[in-house]
Amino acid sequence: MTFHLRVLAMVLAFCIGPAWAETVLRFVPQADLRILDTAWTTAAITRNHGYLIYEPLFSYDSKGEPRPQAVERYSVSADGLTWNFALRAGMTFHDGSPITARDAVASLDRWSRRKASGGTLRARMASLAVTDTLGFEIKLKEPFGLVRETLADAIQPTFILRAKEAETDPFTQIQFSDVVGSGPFRFVLADWVPGAKAVYAPRRPTGSGAARSPGSIASNGCSCRSRKPRCRR
Repeated sequence: MTFHLRVLAMVLAFCIGPAWAETVLRFVPQADLRILDTAWTTAAITRNHGYLIYEPLFSYDSKGEPRPQAVERYSVSADGLTWNFALRAGMTFHDGSPITARDAVASLDRWSRRKASGGTLRARMASLAVTDTLGFEIKLKEPFGLVRETLADAIQPTFILRAKEAETDPFTQIQFSDVVGSGPFRFVLADWVPGAKAVYAPRRPTGSGAARSPGSIASNGCSCRSRKPRCRR
């Protein structure tokens, strides 16, 4: 079980009572959520926000092994220089649009320009390219033994954003007009009061292949109330 799935299990234990009774969850996290751009900062509160609403390419399991998350399968050439990845079919963002390799590549490219370990991988890259709708490829200039470990980074994960946001200059913080992820929760931007409140609601059904992301975190006064976890004022 990956780290963020364990977080989800803990939240469900709090939010879901006997016979799925209506329950309210309120708690104060360790810090204020002030930055929504997950590639911009290593702050744990922003990472936790990302785990709620996005899907990472890889993640660590309970044994500390890097495992595919949004990636369904991958292969490595015999010389270790070419890595091919295929995303899980059917994944969608909260707005119903499909998650594609273009989104993954744009997100990974921006992340690798911000994250130190991503920069180490990037320095060894010959290319990062989309190969088809769900496929992308990393070609290396020299073998690098920590590709999976780098993509499974738990401090600043490789979350997939829509390409339209991920193509923002990596040295400019994304100013979201709408926060659209792919995880089990939606961030209610209109209700966000930095330093006071963050609100998360369950994603609306938009088709099959919903991404598998983590549990719930909220700022002062956030509550969960529903047969499924839903954060409300």
